[in-house]
Amino acid sequence: MAIIEVFNKAYDFTALALLKTITIILTVLIGFIIGRFAGKLSYHLFRELEIDTVLSKATKRKFKLQKRLSAFIEFFVYFLTIITVLNQLGVTTVVLYFVAVTILLVIVVALIMGFKDLLPNAFAGYTLYRQKFFVEGDRIRVNEVEGKVISVSLLETKIETKKGDTILVPNSTLVKQQIVKKK
Repeated sequence: MAIIEVFNKAYDFTALALLKTITIILTVLIGFIIGRFAGKLSYHLFRELEIDTVLSKATKRKFKLQKRLSAFIEFFVYFLTIITVLNQLGVTTVVLYFVAVTILLVIVVALIMGFKDLLPNAFAGYTLYRQKFFVEGDRIRVNEVEGKVISVSLLETKIETKKGDTILVPNSTLVKQQIVKKK
């Protein structure tokens, strides 16, 4: 009888391990399929909303935000899949939360560092646009820079000097400094 019990326990253990392995493999496959689908769907949605085109027109720079946002969504689903698999393997929830919070903290810090110059310049560009103190073609002087305004975008103003040099002045600098409009 003891041998039969050992075989039954071994069979139960093997069946349970096999079931757990199959569940984990299916979870990984389904998660990666959903991640890929979510990435492609979000890319098409962002392309339909023309995010890159709108931002490119507003800032007069090329953007590839659609691709980056959809890749972020895809990898976020992959990350959730990995967390689910680790949870199925019995890794403690505290470790998973620590890893998730650390990754989110890194992303937030990166976004803050990326937007620290963008937001002030965008607000300053909007202010310059609304005030219309100077427009393309006007001659202005800011600090040591004097020349003709070539273009005014959301983030920067292009000034061409008498020597033909093109200088890009951040809009936040223009708002903070004294601007002399030449006649």
